[in-house]
Amino acid sequence: MRVPRLSTQRARTVALLAIAGLVLAALPAHAQSHPVVPGRSIGLFHLGDSVDTVSEMLGPPLPPALLPQAMLSYHWPLRHLGALVDVVTRKIVALSGSDDAGYRTAAGLGVGSSPNAIRAAYGYAETVDYGDGAIVLVYDRTGVAFLIDRSAGKGDRVSTVFVFAGGKYRDVFPVTALAGHR
Repeated sequence: MRVPRLSTQRARTVALLAIAGLVLAALPAHAQSHPVVPGRSIGLFHLGDSVDTVSEMLGPPLPPALLPQAMLSYHWPLRHLGALVDVVTRKIVALSGSDDAGYRTAAGLGVGSSPNAIRAAYGYAETVDYGDGAIVLVYDRTGVAFLIDRSAGKGDRVSTVFVFAGGKYRDVFPVTALAGHR
């Protein structure tokens, strides 16, 4: 039985595709994309989803913390993903993506972006919250906020992106939970 031989060019193409597939499969989580859609979603997870849906896809989170505004805070540290969940409805009311350069808006803004890049795209923040070496640039009508971590050597770059329903920032993140605001 005669086995057909691949042409040299075709063999190279097949080898390159195989190597590219292996490289893509080996990429760390931070090199993969988790699109941030203000007011709607981060990656595959949407506001209004059940926390159980997220847990089915990502595995169990760390034990939740009960917050004063009757919400549970869940965190999947290996995915750098967090969710605030209403205790009554068990639905997600806010999502956060942190310390992963893959968390980006369609305009390319997210973890690692500078405050100037955020302002260039969204204008001046509607609200700025301050606390413990960090500031949060809040775009409430849009449903997105960017935490600029000035401690821990982050170099005044975004370390966390928050997504929430437009106009609901203070419902989800009450001022009493923050050190100060403007």
